Amino acid sequence: MSLRNRNVATLEGFVGDNYFDLVTDVSETWERIKQSPHYKEDFGVALFTRMFEAAPDMWVHFPWGLEGHNHHLLESPHLAAVARQFTKMLDRAIEMLGPDLQLVENQLQWLGVSHAYLGLTPVHYTLIGQALMATLESKLGAGSGHPRKFTRRHKDSWNTIYSFISTSMIQGAFLDLKRVSSVSKIGTH
Repeated sequence: MSLRNRNVATLEGFVGDNYFDLVTDVSETWERIKQSPHYKEDFGVALFTRMFEAAPDMWVHFPWGLEGHNHHLLESPHLAAVARQFTKMLDRAIEMLGPDLQLVENQLQWLGVSHAYLGLTPVHYTLIGQALMATLESKLGAGSGHPRKFTRRHKDSWNTIYSFISTSMIQGAFLDLKRVSSVSKIGTH
């Protein structure tokens, strides 16, 4: 099986036959988020605020967070910069969703390697996913009368695509750990 076929099979394991419907749902709702003039910072800060409130120990994964957990850190220019970077990365991942799944998965795996060096584990990806869904619901509105409603279908689509993104990143971290482990074994013989 070629790498491309393996990637298609991997993604189909998450989304089945409705991949393009999922991508459409995610892209359309993301376009609504992007209508806000400062969406990169606003969305990212809202997401990180939710995440840090739910899991205060996440601060230790950020050098400026080692100063201690308090409300001043939520107003930190460092948080704003990380928030913009996260939203930019999410923006790029959504833009990349399409027929070239090999490129998407390879980029996400590389990103997973860099995040593993920051100490992120699969549990952290779950926390980020929960914060992502809560932020999307907050920004797009989950109420029945809300004009920018974030429906159950949208949430399911986002959950599926986020599962693919996070699993690809976790796989990248695991593959790098495996590579480093095998290299260190060679060096000891």
